[in-house]
Amino acid sequence: MIDDGVSKRLTLDKGPKIVRAAVINGGGATDFCARFLDAEDKPLKGFTVSLVNGIK
Repeated sequence: MIDDGVSKRLTLDKGPKIVRAAVINGGGATDFCARFLDAEDKPLKGFTVSLVNGIK
């Protein structure tokens, strides 16, 4: 389902940040979406995203 589990808006100050998320496979479809928007709800540009598999 699109946006079936929406989190509260998060405001990040300038500088490097780490945003962590957990995706739990519990039988059925699994999805994840992150939107990075400016104060005017326009997509941010010029930043880097790195993904790390945290399964141990």
